[in-house]
Amino acid sequence: VTLTGPQTEITVTYTFTDGVCVISKDKTVLVIDMGFVDGGPTINTCISETAVVLNGGTPAGGWYEGPGVTDSVGIFDPSSLASGAYVLTYYYKLPFTDCVGSDTFIVHVRPLPVPDFSVTDSLCVNVAAVFTNTSTDAVAYQWIFEDGSIYTTADVTHTFTTTGTHTVKLIAETQFGCRDSIE
Repeated sequence: VTLTGPQTEITVTYTFTDGVCVISKDKTVLVIDMGFVDGGPTINTCISETAVVLNGGTPAGGWYEGPGVTDSVGIFDPSSLASGAYVLTYYYKLPFTDCVGSDTFIVHVRPLPVPDFSVTDSLCVNVAAVFTNTSTDAVAYQWIFEDGSIYTTADVTHTFTTTGTHTVKLIAETQFGCRDSIE
């Protein structure tokens, strides 16, 4: 058996006495420090994700527990929680021993942005229309117009060349990469 991690052998002395006779016996035991268990780095995920694989714990082969953990092997469901910071625990049992070590780590469940925009209700053909971005909690944007035009600025000016109802999609993204859209 190969044991990983700091370990120390100590001698324990058992002593028995009946008032007349004294019997002692020494036993050497191995004391293992499980401080080498690491839960892994802090994780950022979006609340819209349905399954995040937890795989940063070392040594490999342990299990996870905590809010949002749906499978002890390491499936985390942020959509089952509110936005916020959650403490999870990674456990590892050293083979051929009863020693279990653990370490905690943080999972940040990040909210989605709230995409929104305003534009005049009636637009004219071949006249530039201003689309004003009113999204909240976003730092990046992508506008997609049905004519194939794509813009990545917060606000856009676009000219329609045909009459009718036109589809405009705004995708907003947070600093953590969480995305939501509106049409």
